[in-house]
Amino acid sequence: MERISIDLDTSDPAIARFERHSYVNLINVVHAELQLIERMIGAPGALRSAIHLAEAASRAFKEDRVARRHLAELARFAELTEADLHEALESAGASAEGADVREAVGILRDVLPDAHLRIQEVIARHRLPRPASRRGVECLSERLNGTGVQVRANGARECRLPEGSELAVLMMADLAQEVEIRRCGEVRREVRREVRMAVRGTGPAGWSAPLHRNLRPSELHTAIAAGVPALRGAVLLAYCAMPGGSATLSCGGDRASGLEVFSLVTDLPVPDSY
Repeated sequence: MERISIDLDTSDPAIARFERHSYVNLINVVHAELQLIERMIGAPGALRSAIHLAEAASRAFKEDRVARRHLAELARFAELTEADLHEALESAGASAEGADVREAVGILRDVLPDAHLRIQEVIARHRLPRPASRRGVECLSERLNGTGVQVRANGARECRLPEGSELAVLMMADLAQEVEIRRCGEVRREVRREVRMAVRGTGPAGWSAPLHRNLRPSELHTAIAAGVPALRGAVLLAYCAMPGGSATLSCGGDRASGLEVFSLVTDLPVPDSY
């Protein structure tokens, strides 16, 4: 197995500026589309919470105190934004059915997965322990039911997962064949409680190569746009493993066939007690 490697070092000012600009530009698209939708459906304030969260996300790249203050919401950015959007559109009725509104909603939903991933990058950059999802395993089992992906969990109802890790697996659902989750304890300087998640499946040959090149987040997003969308899930799992965990990936199989079998194993630190 080889450890997933992502370059989050911003000690070089030029690199830090580039990474921040690429990040802020993406978040600004979300912010602008939310404002536009709110105006077009004639519902001032309907998306205020989502707009304010996007503003906090923009500031969080440089300001760790902002990331810390809004950590619980930033960890669920896509989910909360989509929930606010759905509620606003439902309330708007016929006002939400115009072609311009549908176009703006489509743009927002197209960029939301990448915006969410880059916001999780910021949480990882600041090495903030992620909040734990009380329904993580249960939610994952429910969402994957009927997809052909087998979910096996040791103490499923007891395991908490770092917020976002179940979404990471859902992002990989097209590749995944099996998800195994189990609790594990390890003694270092103190007793640590972790959850080990293994995602196994089959994907196109070479899909995972960018994960081992120590690419910067902006470079990874270029690879995602040009390659396999499931890379988002693997990157998100790596972010969820910070701080203190690890994410490793092994691949094998007959590359001549155009397919490879992979195993992505992530030790996820869960700060909350069980």
